[in-house]
Amino acid sequence: MKVKRCPYCERRVSYSSAYSCRRKGEYFCERCGKESRVVVNKTIYLLFAVFALVTLGIMAGWLYSGLASNIFGVVLVAVPLIIFMMITPKFLYFEPLKKYKKSIEAKKAGFEYSDNLKN
Repeated sequence: MKVKRCPYCERRVSYSSAYSCRRKGEYFCERCGKESRVVVNKTIYLLFAVFALVTLGIMAGWLYSGLASNIFGVVLVAVPLIIFMMITPKFLYFEPLKKYKKSIEAKKAGFEYSDNLKN
């Protein structure tokens, strides 16, 4: 997966920032001061289904082996879910908000207009 970047200034977004903003749904860049929308890739649903099936398999195997009262089973069932939670930032990307697209287009138009004046 590619390194996450701000869609406006191309500043690198750290893994911990991506992890914390995945629940909020928006990312605020400290460098350019603009916010962007956090979008989750659709393949995360397939990945969640795989991890859920692995977790169910571990739980069924643990119960079938007769170790239901052992506390280690809870930890063993939680491991795939913790791994899933830790890799979710890899499936995020940032989209610019529409309110900033207008200013970017106006800025480009201003540059083009100023180029026409010089000629």
